[in-house]
Amino acid sequence: MTSLLPPVTGVDFRRWLEAAQPSSTPEHAQDDPAWMLAAAAENGCVARVQAMRRHAADLGASLQESYAPPPDERDRQEADLFETFSNASSAVECTFIWVFAHACRLAPALTLADATGPMYPTDVLGRVRPAFPGAPVTAAMEEIVKAAPYQQIRNLRNVLSHRGTPGRLLAIPPSPPRIPYENARDLPDGTPPEWDMTQENIQGIVNWTEGAVVRVVEAAGSGMSA
Repeated sequence: MTSLLPPVTGVDFRRWLEAAQPSSTPEHAQDDPAWMLAAAAENGCVARVQAMRRHAADLGASLQESYAPPPDERDRQEADLFETFSNASSAVECTFIWVFAHACRLAPALTLADATGPMYPTDVLGRVRPAFPGAPVTAAMEEIVKAAPYQQIRNLRNVLSHRGTPGRLLAIPPSPPRIPYENARDLPDGTPPEWDMTQENIQGIVNWTEGAVVRVVEAAGSGMSA
């Protein structure tokens, strides 16, 4: 890989994505539905990564002040936790859709009609793999969806989105809070695994997500042959 992390500014981020795009810009872009989907996914990827960075930084700074703050600040921490994981998950999803849109422009067997129904990363991979079985981007996407950090991000995002805000487990003397994040139906003996809300772990989620975006984008940019 030539990059370790996506560019910092939104403009540079978009230029980086556009330089890596595996299909060329059409003369009348607004008349190309697949291109318009790629553009929407590009905007989404940039916005989600930037939002993840901001909320993770705010959460880390607040936790440095207190792991068990007054209710209003606790609510802000929970909001930043939700936004960090939601945007991390969405950043990966938008990156995969960006690949799918360009794949539709490169492989006659793929069309936007294939985007009906769920289009989570595993669904996108299932549609792209048959058309590009040996492409570096296919291997990159397979690596991402199997990665433990991606499973953690997806699980915690789903809990926070659909089940509410889990309680925190605090040790005495004060230590970083821990929260359960797995699906309760899958827990052995009803004991949830926990995720430590340390600044190191929060930044680790950000770093992994940025690295996943880079891995997929640069693999796509290296060439996609049907």
